[in-house]
Parts: sequence; C-alpha cells; structure tokens
Amino acid sequence: MDFIDSLKELNKELHNDIEKIRINTEKIQTDRIHLHFTDHSINHSNRILEKLEGVMSDFMKSEFALNEYELFILCSAIYLHDIGMQHELNAELKKLLNINSDEEISDELTFIRMNHGKISRIWIEQNIQDNTSFRDAYSGNKRLGEFVALIVESHNINIKENLHLYQDTIYSGKKIRMAFLAAMLSIGDVLDLDFNRIDYERLKHKSVPLDSKLHWFKHYYVEGSIFDKNALTISYCFPSSLSKEQLEYYKYFFCTQTQYWIEKLQKDLQELFTENKMFFPINQHVTSSISKEKLDEELFIEIVNFYKSKHLSLQEKIRMRVAKDLSIFDVQVNLKGEVVIIKTPDKLLTIEKKVFDRPEGMDELIENIKN
Repeated sequence: MDFIDSLKELNKELHNDIEKIRINTEKIQTDRIHLHFTDHSINHSNRILEKLEGVMSDFMKSEFALNEYELFILCSAIYLHDIGMQHELNAELKKLLNINSDEEISDELTFIRMNHGKISRIWIEQNIQDNTSFRDAYSGNKRLGEFVALIVESHNINIKENLHLYQDTIYSGKKIRMAFLAAMLSIGDVLDLDFNRIDYERLKHKSVPLDSKLHWFKHYYVEGSIFDKNALTISYCFPSSLSKEQLEYYKYFFCTQTQYWIEKLQKDLQELFTENKMFFPINQHVTSSISKEKLDEELFIEIVNFYKSKHLSLQEKIRMRVAKDLSIFDVQVNLKGEVVIIKTPDKLLTIEKKVFDRPEGMDELIENIKN
C-alpha cells in the first residue's frame, strides 16, 4: 500500500489536505521559471514517493511505521520541497531572506539553487500566516505546517550539522521523529537519480554551464534503480562506442557521483538509519547501449581530471596546488602521515595530514608557509 492510501485509511482529513497540496504544487511547478535545472516538477515528487515506498516497505509493516502525522508531514514535504525553485527574487522575498543589497547575490540562478530549501520554507510559513502575495502551496493544519516547513528546508542544508533543529516532538499524543523525517526526504530526493530527471533533447539546444551539464549527464547514464532484498541496485548504461580506458573514466566519475550523497547521508546519519532499521547497501549494475551518446571533449576532460585528482597521492596533490602559489623546495610525507613542507633548505614546516580533510586546509597551509 502506498503512503497516500495509508494516510487515507488513517486520517481522511489529512488525506484531503494532501490532495490540495498536491494540486497546488502541480500548478506552481508547471510554470517553470528556471529551465536549466533538472526536473523538480510534480513528477519528481511522485518518483520520490515511489522510491521511498519501496525502500520503506518492510519498515512500514514494522513497529517503527510512520504514524498518520508523520506520514502527512513527510508526504507534504515531498510535494513542497522544491517550490522555492519557482520563485523569483522579488523585493518581498529578499526582505524575508534578509538580503539588504543586490551585491550579496552574484548570480540569481545559483543563489536560488543553493537556497531553494529556505525559500520553500519561507513560502510555506507565509501560507500559514495567510500572506496572499505568495501563491497557495501549503493547505491544512497550521501547526503541522510548521513541521512541514522545517522538513522541507532540511533537504537543502547539512542535516548532520543542524540536527539540533530537528528534535523529536509530540503532537496530539503521538511522537513526531523530525530528524528521521528529514533524513527520509533527503534520501528520497537523491534516489530520484535516473534519466527521468532530465530532458536530454533540450540539453542539446540550450546553453548550460559546464557543471550543470555534468549533473545532467549523471542522470542521463542511470537507467534506473530498484530496492530488493534490503539492498539498492543502481543500473548504469554507458555508450557502447567507448574504449576500455574511456569506460573506466565514465564508470569512476558517474558511479562515484551518483552514489556519493546516498552514502554520505547514511554515514552522517548512521545512528538514525540504524535505530530505525533503514540502513541498506548499494550495488552496481553496468550495461552499454548504441543509443547512448558520448560526452564532448570538454566534458570528458573534466571527468578525466576528476579521476586523476582522486588517484594522486597526497604528496602530489599538495605539490600541484602549492606550486601555483609558492616556490617550494620539496614536499614529503613521513611515516606518521604528517606532511612535511620544505620552503627553503633552512626552513622546515610540518603539517598534520588531517588539515587537508577540510576544504580550507590547503589555503591555510599556504598562509602558514608564507608566514
């Protein structure tokens, strides 16, 4: 039984509210204003529901099953989580986002993509407060709507670093597992990972930034996924015209990128997944087809560089990065895993390896050498 039917059996009033939310969302998503993003339509929401129903099939038959309020919050969030993609940065929204100057936004489309979860949350909160300048999106119980707004934003932020915002709570005598609902929305979102997320023919005739193109191709080369016997299998299909060496680059880049967020969520929220019996392994299935098209040369170079960056030794990575900024005499890695940078024959600087596990680590290293 699917989530919506389950909710209908448990609470007809909440089910009716979900139907209104679905209709509102479909109207909003039909009027797309940002065309080079992947599919964030009602079809995306429907696929998330389908994926989660598969992943949570045994879970929903167990003692851990979602109650009526959790089902309502999760389903509402699935429908509403991407409406922020369809709102222009008008004066009112900028005020609600605490944007005081246009200089804070270098690229509007990038800003919306990076903050669409927050925009979706604001939109729902404005609906709850009956602000008529925002189109109808959320319909239903206002208190439950506040929970929905929080869960909606969660898919666009680092949940691990913001778990304090998602404490379990109680509504009408029933427990609401906020952090778990946030995790399920995020997992469902990344599980919609195949070619249905894109219109490949449109990609051929539209100017799309390089990183966005690679994101589109990440979906293009996924045939589908299925959850069976408590494991997720992802099926990839690459061009049959690839050489053996090219295929290795394709497999490494696209398989790594596709699985990254699923594995990261499971790792970051391991305790949540484990206590709710929701941890699952990922399997790969790779095929080829004459109908699949190859990347152009510029994109292929990008995935080759990605492969090389992951396979360089730490010593080589540091030498390549630091050499752009400073004249380094030598770089060595000692047996303790510390990185030894020798700026000149008479100066020695030792940096612990863990420094480089952080994005800003290399910049800090350069500053240390300069000083």
